[in-house]
Amino acid sequence: MAASVLRSSQTAPACNEDWLAGARAGHDAEFPAWLDRQQNSEAPSFDSVVIRGSGVSALTCAARLARSSNLRGRVLVAGERPSESPKLINGCTLRARSLDYLAAAVGQSPERILDILLGDLAPQARSTRQFFSMFSDASRGYETIRLAEFMPQSASRGAYAYGLRNSRLVGGLTELTDELGLHWTDGKEVSLADCRAAGSGDSPFVVNGSHQPLEGAPQSTPPAAFVVAWQCTMKRRADSVLPVAGSMIAGIRQPAGIDIGVFYPFADPLTRDADAYGLFYRVVHPDSGYQKEDVIEEMRAHVLGVGASIGWELVDEDRAAAGAQVPGFAWSDVENTLPDYFDLHRTFGAGLPIITGCGMTRGALAGWLTAESLMRGEPPATPVNRSLHRWRRLNRGFCAGMEDRTGIAAALLNRFPARLVGLLADRRDVWASVHGGRQSVE
Repeated sequence: MAASVLRSSQTAPACNEDWLAGARAGHDAEFPAWLDRQQNSEAPSFDSVVIRGSGVSALTCAARLARSSNLRGRVLVAGERPSESPKLINGCTLRARSLDYLAAAVGQSPERILDILLGDLAPQARSTRQFFSMFSDASRGYETIRLAEFMPQSASRGAYAYGLRNSRLVGGLTELTDELGLHWTDGKEVSLADCRAAGSGDSPFVVNGSHQPLEGAPQSTPPAAFVVAWQCTMKRRADSVLPVAGSMIAGIRQPAGIDIGVFYPFADPLTRDADAYGLFYRVVHPDSGYQKEDVIEEMRAHVLGVGASIGWELVDEDRAAAGAQVPGFAWSDVENTLPDYFDLHRTFGAGLPIITGCGMTRGALAGWLTAESLMRGEPPATPVNRSLHRWRRLNRGFCAGMEDRTGIAAALLNRFPARLVGLLADRRDVWASVHGGRQSVE
């Protein structure tokens, strides 16, 4: 299903060093010193790149490589071309910082990318103020405990995030990469040998940007934890307690810790009645005896209950709502043991994937930096792991709070919501775009 948005008639700004500098200018990642140097004039030690997968990280990496003078025409995406549906699969919060990395990868301005993604719907999807509150549980009617603003509106920073369907982001990236002449396969490659055979040269480099492991490649250990979640499209009522362009993070104390929810403005050309979305999630462990479907139903009840409390209601559940169980990754750096292979997807997971570090931003950052490494003949594992250290710390710190059984974290969040959440959500580093001032907050 194709998405249709009304786009600007203005000519898009051409790619220039400004977009490349924007990716390097933030403070959310540690970048290698060689990134400030020009791409090596010598060709890399491989003659082509095969990227398995068609998600955000894979397409970001492919786009940057396709623009390389050394690899143009020799980048293959081993995967089926993405298709769009209204179902909310994967994350739906595009932090504005993501646009800086996407701009550097595809060679277009953040404004052009946003126009491709959302067109005239972008203002509806924009979040410029962020709030937090703990809520009582279902037995006490999901009552707000203390709603506090932890990220106020900033004219110089512009939007903090945009709510959009993950498959709309992937669809927009596919449209942008089509302009770069990428080659695609039918997605039947299931092993490292398959990917190597699909390459256009004698010595291809293989990047796994898919959540599915490749046969013959180093495998990860079984997950020690999962995130179980449920999300849906919503519509703000006239009695909404949040302002227009306001978003909210919510917490609910449970015996095993804290369940976390997010409620954001949202826009989707396939679900025009929705102007918001809601999500709740919980960290679970395989040895806890939990039942996935029972937890998903609890998360659904949380979304609907908290939504009703703040004046948001469910829209188009049958077409758009979805539950999921997402496996966790190691908190440590992901080792890479093969000279011609890199597990991009597992690396940008940065621990438990959807705790607080936005997967769209991490995927764009890791995909772009993987490409920059390969173009310079640098092994990508070390720079990509290092670039994600801050994101991994944020994830781990937030996860520790979610799994605090003592109730101390919940009590502190009840009393000091804005101060504590603000420590994990510094807008200067992990939310706003370097070019954010160009995105109006009017």
